[in-house]
Amino acid sequence: MEALLKWKASLHQNNNSQLLLPSWRKLANGSSNNNPCKWEGITCNDAAGVVTIINLGSMDLQGTLHDFSFSSFPNLIHLDLRNNSFFGSIPAQIVNLSQLTYLDLYNNNLNGSIPAALGVLNNLTFLGLGNNQIIGSIPMEIGNLTKLQVLMNMLSGSIPPELGRLDSLVQLDLSTNYLTGSIPREIGNLRYLGRLYLSENSLRGSLPASSGNMRSLSVLILSSNSLSGSLPTSFGNLTNLFGIFLVNNQLSGQLPQEISNLTKLQYLQLGNNSFTGLRLDNNHLTGNISEVFGVYPNLTYIDLSSNQLSGELSVYWVKCPQLENLKISGNKISGRIPPELLGKSSTQLQGIDLSSNFLVGPIPRELGKHSSLLILKLNDNLLSGAVPEEVGLVSQLQHLDLSMNNLRGSVPKQLGKCKNLLYLNLSKNRFNDSIPSEIGKLVSLQILLDLSDNLFTGEIPQ
Repeated sequence: MEALLKWKASLHQNNNSQLLLPSWRKLANGSSNNNPCKWEGITCNDAAGVVTIINLGSMDLQGTLHDFSFSSFPNLIHLDLRNNSFFGSIPAQIVNLSQLTYLDLYNNNLNGSIPAALGVLNNLTFLGLGNNQIIGSIPMEIGNLTKLQVLMNMLSGSIPPELGRLDSLVQLDLSTNYLTGSIPREIGNLRYLGRLYLSENSLRGSLPASSGNMRSLSVLILSSNSLSGSLPTSFGNLTNLFGIFLVNNQLSGQLPQEISNLTKLQYLQLGNNSFTGLRLDNNHLTGNISEVFGVYPNLTYIDLSSNQLSGELSVYWVKCPQLENLKISGNKISGRIPPELLGKSSTQLQGIDLSSNFLVGPIPRELGKHSSLLILKLNDNLLSGAVPEEVGLVSQLQHLDLSMNNLRGSVPKQLGKCKNLLYLNLSKNRFNDSIPSEIGKLVSLQILLDLSDNLFTGEIPQ
């Protein structure tokens, strides 16, 4: 009791209108209030009557830990002082709390460095030091805390390989720090790790192949670093992942095909990197595609088909000048096809598949600027209006599918200029008038010609 009262005497409260820990006081002999086990935030072992838990989180307290008598609480297992205004350093005397399993000092004004002596508290399962002013590197002695399950800090320096010894860790949060160097390969030893947050640091180098050993991982956030290289194929082993956030790095290359093994994946953010190939078809990805899709100036291939993506087509794709193939079929994409998507800056496109969505409005006339386009699939949407005459300028077109829309008017005779067409499907629309004779001149049509379920009149052309 005396140790707690002495510490209280050193504390202040930011809100002076409230009494500071009013139940912490010594009354006349015999008063039940003299038993600290009945004080606010204090829990004792019922049998021995010794303090085991101190929970003063969010109590608006101000002061230091230097007047706290750590040696007076050898049986303390839980110390929670989060969301207060404690300042100063963490005293080395904290090692006297040898039974401590939970230490939460999150969101205070503590400074200095993490004392290496914390590594002696080998019963710790939770260590929260984030959102303070703690500086310096992570002491390698933290690697001795093999029972640690959650680690949150605010530090600089490199990630010590010794963290790989924390094989009970289920959450590691080192985000928004000043960490440098590479991610150590020993991180792959964290087989029970479910959440890894390393965003907003200055980490460099490639992702270690050993990261594929963290098979319990469900959330991976590495955004806003300087990571480079390609994603390791071992990522395909992380089959419990439902969120990957890698935006604002320097990653490159094609996404490994093994990513398709991540059938639980729902959130994927890869923007502002240098990927050249993005294939994530046949997954369960959700979200607004117009908001989450970033800029990939080196990307040549996008396949997001057969997911559950919604929203409208992104104008960001205009900023992918190397893009050759765009496949987003079988989603819930709505809105109009942006003319910018078919503008001058994307003339590298050879294949566009936007089929089986909910696209509306007309087919943009800018389509005619795509002289290199080979495949265009817009079938099974809600497109309306007439087919633009500019389609005749797409002279290399081999596959054109506009079926199952609400297209009207006459089929443009300029379509006859597409001499390389092998496949033409205009079925299940509202086309009228006669079938243009120019269609009969498409001698390359060898795979399919389907004009059924329309309103054509007149004779069949020769």
